[in-house]
Amino acid sequence: MPAPVRLRQLLLQPTPREDDMNRREIEFDAEGVTLRGWFYQAERTPAPTIVMTHGSRGG
Repeated sequence: MPAPVRLRQLLLQPTPREDDMNRREIEFDAEGVTLRGWFYQAERTPAPTIVMTHGSRGG
């Protein structure tokens, strides 16, 4: 079964290079611990939010 037209359009778009993306370094306090990360602003809104973490298993 072929992919829907919108999905095909998304799959055919080139992957943006890192220097083309609008990345901002952020940090904030969470109960005495400074959390740092990168924030990528969506070009269009409304847009879904994606949160990615590492090291959250206590290891």
